[in-house]
Amino acid sequence: MLVSLDWDYPGIAGTFGWRMSGECHHSGTDGTVDCPDCGITASTFITAAGEWLHDNIGAIADDPGYF
Repeated sequence: MLVSLDWDYPGIAGTFGWRMSGECHHSGTDGTVDCPDCGITASTFITAAGEWLHDNIGAIADDPGYF
């Protein structure tokens, strides 16, 4: 699957199993904005999600109805 914008990495990676819990334990962000509680930047989340996607090429996810 082609992901054309890095902004989409957190959402796509989340569909395939990535969780932000390795980066942040708060629920104040979806990974596309800075966490207001710990200050981790959106860039950090996006980078982590992108690395996760790269490391999990070939992963399979259940179709949630929008693929």
